[in-house]
Amino acid sequence: MEEAVLTFTLDIAVRTGHETEAIRTLTAVEAKARTDAGCVQFTWFQHVQDPYRFTLVEQWESQEHLDAHLAADPALWETFVPALAGEPRSTPLRPVADLARTPDEETVRDFARTWFDRLSDRAPLEEMLAYVAADGLEMVFPEATLTDHQEFAAWYAEVGTLFRDQKHDLERIEVTPAADGGAEGAVDVDVTVVWRATVVAEGRRSAARARQSWRLRPSFRTGAPEIVRYRVRSLEEIAV
Repeated sequence: MEEAVLTFTLDIAVRTGHETEAIRTLTAVEAKARTDAGCVQFTWFQHVQDPYRFTLVEQWESQEHLDAHLAADPALWETFVPALAGEPRSTPLRPVADLARTPDEETVRDFARTWFDRLSDRAPLEEMLAYVAADGLEMVFPEATLTDHQEFAAWYAEVGTLFRDQKHDLERIEVTPAADGGAEGAVDVDVTVVWRATVVAEGRRSAARARQSWRLRPSFRTGAPEIVRYRVRSLEEIAV
């Protein structure tokens, strides 16, 4: 998937008596930024109903381009700081269209690899919850069906006590549009993964091939894919 353009707003207020300085400095900053590599948009706006407030709308092709812009020549902005009435406030934005954009196959494959890597590493619960929908969730495992973050948290904790040294090897993945239309941007994913772990109570290694069906959709919170349905269709024991 094409890398998203980084979009921010920056809100500032200017002290009375610094009107000319504000116009001169913001105009110069804007002109310079527009010549920087990776700049897509860089425009200062004055608030019509509060002329001492200004908002910058800026877009950059990548974080690297933004970092280079910020590091290039801070002197002009630093001399302007005493004219500000309070701290600048930066707000990152994302296009609403990203919340309805269907993830492509490469994005889904990356998501699946990351999901299984995090499971293998026993990543912190908060990190795992970022991959799981907060509403409409249905995760069906042989031992439990989970319908919200609280139930996922309990399941994740229990698995951590039953098994250690877990390893998940992704064998197969197939991505198709959501079979029933589904949510905006949703895809269905057919997954086969080999799971290996040590059974804590018995001290022995165990292995199985799991065939799973997922539905992913863009997260309202991040725009990235998240799991809304997750079903283990079959679990076949295999040699360790």
